[in-house]
Amino acid sequence: MPYSEEEIHTQTVQSGDTEIEKTTVSQHSSNDGADIVKRIAYFIYSILAGLLIIRIVLSLLGANRTNAFADFIYTITGPLVSPFRGLFNIDTSYGVSRLDVESLVAILVLGLIAWVVYRAASIGSNNSSI
Repeated sequence: MPYSEEEIHTQTVQSGDTEIEKTTVSQHSSNDGADIVKRIAYFIYSILAGLLIIRIVLSLLGANRTNAFADFIYTITGPLVSPFRGLFNIDTSYGVSRLDVESLVAILVLGLIAWVVYRAASIGSNNSSI
C-alpha cells in the first residue's frame, strides 16, 4: 500500500474588485519497498507477540495442556520460546500457575529483531521516522 501525503494551499487573489480564493492541492506518494518491509516486520512481530502474550496468560492461569486451545498455543509458540529454555532455573511443567519468563524474554528479543529490521529498511528512505 503506497504512502500518500496531500498538501493543500489556499490563497486569496485580488482580480479588480473581486477577490478570488485559489486552492492548490498537491499529492506526494511513495511506493517505497522500505515501507513494505517495515509494515511486514511490524505485522509479523505483532502476531508473534500476541501469541506469546496468550501463552503467558495461559501459563499464569495454569492452563491444562490437554485442552486443544492451550495445546495449540503452547505448540505454535514452542519454537519461539525454546532458545530461552534453561536461561533461568524455573520449572517448566504445564498445568501449574507460573510466570512464563521465557516468553517475556522472547517478546523482547523479537521486538529487538523487528526494530533492527525496521531501522535497516529505513536507511536511505525519505520517511525514516520511528
